[in-house]
Amino acid sequence: GATMNQRYVPRYTSTTLSVRASYLLAGTTVYRQQLVSGRWKTVSSRKLGPDGRVNFGVYTSVKGVKYYRALIPATSAHAATASPSFLLRTY
Repeated sequence: GATMNQRYVPRYTSTTLSVRASYLLAGTTVYRQQLVSGRWKTVSSRKLGPDGRVNFGVYTSVKGVKYYRALIPATSAHAATASPSFLLRTY
């Protein structure tokens, strides 16, 4: 699963998108994506730690609304999975 610790933040601050998966997926690359013009665009990536967790810092500098999600792509061992999208409102 995935969570975002804050969804309403002032400009020039950050929030965290946290991803938790099975420890069996340790070392798997997770992609943080942003919805841009109706398409998901990868903005950063990190590998799951030995406990199956990873955190992404999301820095905000522009007022408005953005959508983010985490994606674990398919491999020969498992199907692709994406988190629900998270709305981040910056004021």
